[in-house]
Amino acid sequence: MAVAPQVIYGHDWDLPHLRTLSLEVNRFRLHLDVDALHRSRTLEALRLYDGITHYSQQDIGSWSSFHLPHLKKLELTGSPAVRFNLESLHHSSRLEELTLGTLSFTHEDLRHDYFIPSPDDLEPEGSDNDEFSGTPGTVSHGYLLIGKRPRWTWDWDLPLLCNLRLEGVFAYKFDFQWLQQLPNLRNLSLKTKASGGLHGRHITLKNLLRRGLQQQDEDGHVVSDRYISLPKLEWINLSGHWTFDEMIMETLCLVVSPNLRSVYLVFCCGGLTLQEWITLSRKMPLMERLYLTTRFPQDEIHDLGLVSKDFIGEEECDRKRIEYVLNGKVYYDCDGILDSPIHP
Repeated sequence: MAVAPQVIYGHDWDLPHLRTLSLEVNRFRLHLDVDALHRSRTLEALRLYDGITHYSQQDIGSWSSFHLPHLKKLELTGSPAVRFNLESLHHSSRLEELTLGTLSFTHEDLRHDYFIPSPDDLEPEGSDNDEFSGTPGTVSHGYLLIGKRPRWTWDWDLPLLCNLRLEGVFAYKFDFQWLQQLPNLRNLSLKTKASGGLHGRHITLKNLLRRGLQQQDEDGHVVSDRYISLPKLEWINLSGHWTFDEMIMETLCLVVSPNLRSVYLVFCCGGLTLQEWITLSRKMPLMERLYLTTRFPQDEIHDLGLVSKDFIGEEECDRKRIEYVLNGKVYYDCDGILDSPIHP
């Protein structure tokens, strides 16, 4: 099998006025001399992409952090995302869009999953107090070769961030309390679906409390109601093996982000029945669309008053209260605009 020559992009580059940089390698790993970024401090948009799906952090290494104070858009996919040192976000306070992840891969049964390393590769024993989860090595071609990834602190202040999209390990390790440092966030997407149903996440009300306010009673129950606030959040997508404590979705949709317009739950249902989702959606003043991939019996859908788009005219569609995407079809909560029941 032919082996692609290792091309290191950015070596000897001197582009002090560069504003946009986009590099894409489809079949092989992208190698970048991070020193080129240090020499391009005017960058406003950075996109680095390769087709890597599976990896070992120990083999792939991590970059040293870089300072891009004018960066507004950062999109890293594949090994550039895995190598990215998130401490760089401490120096990117103007960031408006952030995408980090690896590509999903297709199984023989056409399922699309994300590769997430084993827990041992992610969190080695004794790593909590170390700056890096592993032993630092040597600097070569602008990136620091270390055995494990840098420890993620989830304390980066990004007051202008509007769009956040995390996939694979980045979504799996996501700290919901970091959201309190993203007051301008409008769109949030977290995709964790991994092979075999592994790497599930369970979310409790503690995850939605602002840091420093986790007051508990003697039984360990949260007694503080001081949750993080995301008044500008309009769209949320949770994909993967998520499970939730009781009241999580009510708290998220009515307290944390009361101006939500669209909720997408893929491979999970938020811990609510369809009837509970309809009741909750009707309480959300700006709610427009609920997308669920959980399968529901057709009789249940119609008994709850949802009307298929196929059976009402465009004029009636315009009068809809909320749009539901269930079992791959579009239904409307029409608030009784039709007098007679509709059957599929």
